Order: sequence, then structure tokens, then C-alpha cells
Amino acid sequence: MEFYRWMITHSGMVYSIIVSVVVITIVTVVIARKINERRGFRKRKERALAQEEEDSKKEFVITSGTLNRYNGNAIELHIPQGITGIGCYGHYVGEYPYNVTIYSGAFQDNQRIRSVFLPDSIRGIATNAFCNCIMLSKINIPEGISRICKGTFSNCVSLEGIELPKSVNLIDEEAFHNCTNLRYVIIKNDHPVVHFEAFSGCRLSEVHLGKDLSEISGLGRANQMDIYIPTLSAWFTKKTNLNLGRYRLFVNGSLMQSLIIDRNVPDRCFHECISLTELKFGNNVEVIEGYSFFGCISLKNLYIPKNIVVIENDAFTNCTNLETVMIPSAFRARVSAIFQNPYIRFTFYD
Repeated sequence: MEFYRWMITHSGMVYSIIVSVVVITIVTVVIARKINERRGFRKRKERALAQEEEDSKKEFVITSGTLNRYNGNAIELHIPQGITGIGCYGHYVGEYPYNVTIYSGAFQDNQRIRSVFLPDSIRGIATNAFCNCIMLSKINIPEGISRICKGTFSNCVSLEGIELPKSVNLIDEEAFHNCTNLRYVIIKNDHPVVHFEAFSGCRLSEVHLGKDLSEISGLGRANQMDIYIPTLSAWFTKKTNLNLGRYRLFVNGSLMQSLIIDRNVPDRCFHECISLTELKFGNNVEVIEGYSFFGCISLKNLYIPKNIVVIENDAFTNCTNLETVMIPSAFRARVSAIFQNPYIRFTFYD
């Protein structure tokens, strides 16, 4: 009874003691956690630095079949059979508490290597794997690789050509960004997905597609140079300051001069394709977007059928050798904006 009376009498003091104990406990836990975190960071950093020092002594840093880092000085390199992937290597940068882990490609920033021969066992190449390899001029891509990831060959300024096997069905954004000497690309997959900035900053002169011509034999094409292409999407896009230059289009080894197109034509789809001498539009085409055939300097004559109801400005700008155009009367008021060429002879029909 006396104890409870005392508690009531001194309740303020008791409350203060309890609060103090709680605060001290919380502060002690927080400090202990911070100390443990710092100790843990130091141990991780020590292990990472020790591992990095150990790895730096190896020519190949391989983990579970993936080549994560190459430390050698070879000019021409044959990667051993059995390697299944070209990956990334991570290392610590900065000091606690702002430490970060930086991942770089296995060959990233290598300033020496000129030729790389990948084994048939390779099944994947990681992001930035060969980024900034400024001397790399030759590399093979084995069958079995399905994707060229973002930045894989970015800034490989000595690379002049690349051949991608049928297994490659995706070419990601900036995969070949700023490969300024890349002149030709061979894409053997019949239906690849190519990001519109995959070849940004390049100046391609030849684009080879691998569509099987036997697939279209039932469409009644009299000439193999006429090929049905639903749409190529805007693979070779000129955006802002990105310019791929003029290129010739090849399909299954044949130079494409005459195209039969039976789907709407997206923006810049055939931008500066200089091999085209003839275009034929099927009944399904309704829209030709802006700059679709910009710079197709080999076009001389053009027929626009009635089923095309939209032609955006500059669709045929810089087609400098275009002489005659037969076009529906509905476009009479807009031909100057569409073609930007005062020397074309127009024939309008209803």
C-alpha cells in the first residue's frame, strides 16, 4: 500500500525515469547498429578489395561459366570453349556511407584489343560488355545469342561491320551507339525487334536483312527484286543530331531496288535508302508518315494510289531525282510540303 502511495506521490519522477531509460535504450541500439553497419561495410570493402586484387592477377575472371572480366593485353583474343556468357564486373567506389558498387563490362574501356573470337558455347553478352573498346574492329557473334543488350558495342569506333545470326531476335537501344565507322550490318533473323536508337550515331551504308523470300512466293511477285515488306519500323531513325547517312538495303543477299509495300509506312522507315528505284503501294496502305522516304535519291517515278489518304509533310523531301508523280487530286494543295521539289511533273487524277 505504501509503495502505491509513493508511486502516486512521485509519478512525475517515475515517468521521467521511464522516458530516460527508453531514450537511452533507443540511442544505444541505434549507435550499436551504426557501429555494426560500419564494421560490416569495412569487412565487405576489405573482402571486395582483396577479391579485386586477386582477380587483377588473373587473365580471365570467370564465375559459373561467365567471363566477368578480362585483364590480359592480347591484341587478338580467342575466348576458350565452355564459356557461356560475357558478363559484368562490380567493384566498390567511394567511402561510407556513400559507397556504391559500379558494374562495368568484361572488356569495357579496353584500349588494346582488336579482334575477339567468341566460342560456340556463348549464349549471352551483357550490357556494356565491349563498350569503349576503341580499337576493336572484328568480332563474331555465335548462333545461340538471342539479344544484343544496351550499350554492348557502344563507342566501338573501329568496328566496320557486324553480322548477327538468326538467333538474335532483339537489338536493344544504343547497342551500337556511336560506332562511327560501322558501314554495314547483316541481320539474319526474319523478324527481329530493333530499337530505333540501336544504331544511333552510326553512318551505315549497307543494311542486310535475312527475310526468307520463299515465304512470299505465293503472293505472285513476278520479279524477286519485288518483295513484300509489311513494315521495317523506324529502325534507322534520324533523331535530333543522330544521322545514319545513306544506305543500300539488301534482303536475303539481294539488293532491294523495287519494293511492294502493303502496310502503313512509319516515320523515317526508309530514310535515305538510296537503293530504291521503284515503289509500289498495296491496297492496305492508308498513311505515309513524315520523312518516310526522305533522301531516296534513286526514285524517278512514283504512283500514289487512291487508298492512301494521309501523306505527312516531307515524306518525300530530298528525293532529288524524282521526275514524275501521279497523285490523287486531294493532295494538290499540299504537294509542295510533301515533296519540297519544284522540278517534279505532277499528274493529278480523281
